[in-house]
Amino acid sequence: MDGTGAEDRESGQWMECKVGASFSQRVFVSKNRFWVLDKRVYASIEDVGRFTEKFFLQCVRQGVLEAKKVFFIGDGASWIRKLK
Repeated sequence: MDGTGAEDRESGQWMECKVGASFSQRVFVSKNRFWVLDKRVYASIEDVGRFTEKFFLQCVRQGVLEAKKVFFIGDGASWIRKLK
């Protein structure tokens, strides 16, 4: 999970693009290496509430509510800590 800034060339307006990636399946390749089988990425410039809802629904479709363990990786941005 992360966000990055972008400027609209036409309007000069700054916006933040939020990105989240999720997966639920991996296979062993070799020592300490795995291949992710069902990686999904969601990115948008919409507000945090809409992004959060859509990303969470994507994770639900991949089984996050039934998972034994969930790893959440992001930087220290407050919107990311709230999403977690």
